Amino acid sequence: MELPWKMVFLGWREKPRALEHSRYRPYLPSRLAEFLLVPSLELKRARIEFVLSLLPNHSVLEIDANLYELISRLDENEIAHPFEVNWDNYDNLGQSEGVIS
Repeated sequence: MELPWKMVFLGWREKPRALEHSRYRPYLPSRLAEFLLVPSLELKRARIEFVLSLLPNHSVLEIDANLYELISRLDENEIAHPFEVNWDNYDNLGQSEGVIS
């Protein structure tokens, strides 16, 4: 019997900080748990939403097994870490007018 993961994730969506202390956390597959247990609250919310979007078509075990493939289908900006540097923007800074190379 599978746990009611959709209801669990809906609860976590309302209270993402509760994920760390949830009674369902030990039942999360390891890869998916590592994906969700991040310090950034904003990133955690985005990842919970991402998993919720997959649940109608995939089981939690399928999401865990194919997590990296499923992530690669997303737009990179949707799940980017909030402190991650966008190197394209950084490189464009040196190409603006008035900058001597």
